[in-house]
This record gives sequence, structure tokens and C-alpha cells, in this order.
Amino acid sequence: MLISSVSRSLARFSSKSSPSPSNPNPRSVPRKANQSVRRIVRLLSPSRSPNLSEALETLEYSPQEFSTQQASALVSAIGNPLISFDFYRFLKSQTPIFRPDSVLYASLIKSQVQSVNPHIPRIRFYLDEMRKRKVAMSKEDFEGLFELGVSKSVEIGGFLVGEVLEKSEFQESFYNWAISVYGKHGFCEEGLMVAERARARSERLSSGFYECVMGVYSVNGDARGAMELFFEMDERGVIASEGIYGVLLGILCRAGWAKLCFVVLEEMKRLGFRPDERLTMDLIQLFVKQNMGSEVKYFVEEGIVKDTSSLALSVRPMAEEESNVDGSVYASLILGCGKSGLIEEAERIFSEFKSLECVKNAKSAYASMVYVYSRAEMRRMAEKVFQEMEVKTDSTGRTDVFLHMIAMYATLGLFDDMVKMFEELVKKCGASVEAYAILIGAFTKSGKRFAVRDEKLWSLS
Repeated sequence: MLISSVSRSLARFSSKSSPSPSNPNPRSVPRKANQSVRRIVRLLSPSRSPNLSEALETLEYSPQEFSTQQASALVSAIGNPLISFDFYRFLKSQTPIFRPDSVLYASLIKSQVQSVNPHIPRIRFYLDEMRKRKVAMSKEDFEGLFELGVSKSVEIGGFLVGEVLEKSEFQESFYNWAISVYGKHGFCEEGLMVAERARARSERLSSGFYECVMGVYSVNGDARGAMELFFEMDERGVIASEGIYGVLLGILCRAGWAKLCFVVLEEMKRLGFRPDERLTMDLIQLFVKQNMGSEVKYFVEEGIVKDTSSLALSVRPMAEEESNVDGSVYASLILGCGKSGLIEEAERIFSEFKSLECVKNAKSAYASMVYVYSRAEMRRMAEKVFQEMEVKTDSTGRTDVFLHMIAMYATLGLFDDMVKMFEELVKKCGASVEAYAILIGAFTKSGKRFAVRDEKLWSLS
């Protein structure tokens, strides 16, 4: 019944030979166009989709009310580029009722792109039809088509760039999407070429454009290109977003440009930006590997590290790769944790440090742990680490370690221990003005008599 009704409707359309108010320029319906309608009805009927059922019913009983949205739905459902092409010819014959839009053309082009053997000339035909009818492709339709085209073949992507982007009014968002999709699929050269075309067409590009291009450099790992892009932004007066800084920092980190990474980090701090957790751990590992202790400590002191339980693990890759590890890097991490009150985290890092065999500057790591425990007034733990240091590395020359212990004993009011530690300091490292000051302050505050008979101490008092 449905097929016969459609046949009668088609015959009615094709039999018109004289102008009418509703169709002043009637056209005969091509034979294949009529056949395409019959095939669509046969293949899609009956349909469980209410939208498709309504579209088929409208096509049967009220073809003059058949909308482009309904036509697009049928094209998408049939998924056959040959039938869709002939169906488009049928729709064209319905002028002036037929008023195609971007959605319909996108569906027709998609039917070609996703076919086994996409037919480029037919895609060009649809695009020419759009220009002839002054139908502009919407951003949403272009995004879907370009993503599909590039995933199908890089040639289709290049064709769409030339036919859609280059032959239309410049819209940065279209170029940005093309650059991003190329980068996503690893076609970095093509993405950078699209960026050059955008520069040639506009001198006023937004930070969104630069973020997309920076994303391409992130894929190909071109740190030099990324820095040149960043300098270009500065020259053009484009303010970099937090996202751009983050991507740039990641590129520099993977390239091993540690010092430049820290420069970018400080600039991000000035602007109120912070790297995400994953990038933070990558940077810590880079700084650790290059023995940049103060830079490692920066992350803890600035509160950038949120998941402190993973901080100790950040130094493990370095220990596995390097045969001679620098203990000063561990010391920086431990100090940073201590100043932030992260005692357990400092202990984990110290434990990781002690599991290593070949470590240079081991004294610095022990000294930092003594500082952490003494600052927290954990006397027994501080004494334990101090004694370990004496046995394994010798404390000679490390005035700071003695000062930490003296200050802790002073705070706890353990004057005998304080004096003994002071005397040990003088014996191993020589007299220290800071140590004298701690003793004088402690005795003065407590009201006790000086227990150390030393001419310089008496003169300072």
C-alpha cells in the first residue's frame, strides 16, 4: 500500500507539464530518482523509529511538506551513497518546495565519506551545490564531517580543508578544529600546514588557535617549535591561557629542558596558574634526575603537590636509571616536606633514600631528616637519625645538623643534652655564633646559670 501510494505521488510530480503557482518551474523527475525513493521506502519500511516512520508517511501523503530534516534522517538511515545521490536528485526536482540546509548536505557528504570507496568528485558536487544555493556549513556539521574524513583518510581531510575552509569566509573556529583533529590522529605536518593557512588569512588569531597549535607540538614533541610559537604569541600580544602554559610545560619536560621548565613554572606562579598533578610528578622526576634540589623543593613549599603519598615514588625512576645518585636531591624533598609539616611523607622519601647503595652527598639527606624530626620536636627519632649519620657518613663539617639538635634540646628544656651537643659541635666543626646565640637565649629564658665555660660565650653574653 505504502509503495503504491508513493508511486502515485511520484507520477503526480513527474506528470506536471504546465506552470502552477506552487511550482512555476516544474521539472521531470529522473527515472533513477524515482527508483531511489521506492528503494528507500522498501528498505526502511516498516520502521521502529517514530522519526523515520513520520518521514516516510510525509513523503507518501504530503510530499510538499517533506522537510530537509526528514530527508537528512532518511539519508542517514539508508547509509548508501548511490541511493542517497539519486534521492538528492529527486529532492532537487521539487523546486521551489525543496530548500536544503547544512544538515542535509552534511548527511549526503557523510554517506560518501563513510562508504568503502569514498567518491571525491561527488563530495565536491555536494559542496558546489551548497555554494550555488548559498548554504553555509554549520560548525557542528563541519566538525563531524572533518573528524570522520580524517579518520577515513588524510586525503579526504586535505580535500575538505581546500574545499570548505579555503573557499569560505574565514572562521577561526573551523581552522582550530581542523588543526586539533589532525594532531589527534598524528598528522602533525598537515595540522601545522592548516595553521599556516590560518595565519595567511588573519592577523588576529585568538589564544584558542595557539592552544590548538601547541597541542600539535605536544604530539610531535617539537620543543623548539613550541617555544617559537610561545614567542609569537607574545609578539602579537596574545595572552597565554593556563592550558597553553600547561601544554608548553609538558613539551619542555619531555624534551628534558629542566631549567626552562622552571622559568615557565615561575611565570605560571606569577599568573596564578599551576601544573596538574600528573605533570607535577613528571617535572619532579626531571628535576630529581638533573639534581636540581631547590627546584624539587619548590613543589612542596608552594603546596603544588596535592597527593603527597606519591611524592616518594617520584624519585624511584632516577634511582633505577642512575648508578650514582645525588643525596642532595632527596634532601631537598625531605626539607620541603618538613617545612610543610609532612612528616610521614618525609619518612617515606628518607626510607627510599636509605634503600639505595651508591649515593653521593648522603650527609645532606641525613641532615634534612634530622631537621624534620628536630623541628617537630621528635627527640628520639632525631637522635636515632643523628646517630645513624655519625656511623654511616660522619657529621664532621655539618654545622647545621648540630644546630638543629641544639635548638631542639633548647626548646624541650634539655639543657644537659644541649650543652653536650654544643661541645660536640665545637669539637667537630669549630665554634658557631648561631650555636652560641641558641645557648645564651635558652639559659637567659630559663634563668639558669651558664653551664659552658667558654670565653667567647661569656663575651657574647
